[in-house]
Amino acid sequence: MSISFTEHRRELVAAIVGASLAGVFSLAVGLYSLTKGFEFTQNKEQLKSLRQDIEFLTRVRSEIDANTQALLGKDHTAQATFSEPMNLSAMMKGMSGKTGSKKQPTAEEQAMLKEMLRQFDQESVRVVTFRFPRVPLVADSWKTSYPEAGDIPFELLSEINEYYRRVRSANSLIDRHESLAAGASLSSGYKKAVEEDVTFFNSQVDELKKIDAIKLKNKITTEISSLSERRKKLALTVEKLD
Repeated sequence: MSISFTEHRRELVAAIVGASLAGVFSLAVGLYSLTKGFEFTQNKEQLKSLRQDIEFLTRVRSEIDANTQALLGKDHTAQATFSEPMNLSAMMKGMSGKTGSKKQPTAEEQAMLKEMLRQFDQESVRVVTFRFPRVPLVADSWKTSYPEAGDIPFELLSEINEYYRRVRSANSLIDRHESLAAGASLSSGYKKAVEEDVTFFNSQVDELKKIDAIKLKNKITTEISSLSERRKKLALTVEKLD
C-alpha cells in the first residue's frame, strides 16, 4: 500500500515546520543561556577587580595617614655636623718623629707604615652630631610599578605614584645611613656625600609636607565610595543572574 504525498502534504509540512521551529527555539534558548553565562562570569570578574581596587586604595589611605603623623608629629629631618679636617698621614708622621726611639724599623714595619700612610693620605673628619630618622616611612602598598587597578582613574594613580616616589627616595637614604653615628671618622669625600644626602633627604621631606595629604586622601575616599557603589549595583545584577 503506497502513501500519497498529495494526500498527506499538510501533515508533512506541519511536521517539518514544527521541527524547524523547535530547532530555532532550542538554538535561541542555548544562545541565551550562553550569553547569560558569559555575562555572569564577566560580572564576577568585575566584582573581584573592584574589590581589589577598593582594598588597595584603603591601604594607601591608611599609609598616608601613618606617614603624615610621622612627618608632622616628630622631627623627621636629618642633620650632621663635623669636626675640622685632620690630615692623618701628617699626624702619623709627626708622631713617629717624636718617639725618640733610636731603633730603626724593620723592612716589614716600614712597608706596613707606608701602606697605612697611603690609605690615610687624605683629610679626615670626625662626626660630631648625626641625626637621621631610624624608622622609614610606610610604603608597603606601592611597589615599583602601577598595581593592576583598571578601574582607578589614571590621574589619581599618577598622584599616588608621585607621593610614593618621594617616600621611597627618603627611605633609601634612611637605609643608607642606618649604621652611621656620632664619633665616626670619615674621609672628606665621604663627608661631602653625607652632607649632600642630608640636604636631599630634607628636601624630600619638605616636598612630602607640601603635598596636600588631606586633599589626596579626600580624592582617594571619593574614589573608594564611587567604586563601592558600582560594586554594590553589580552585585545585585549577579544575584539576579545566579
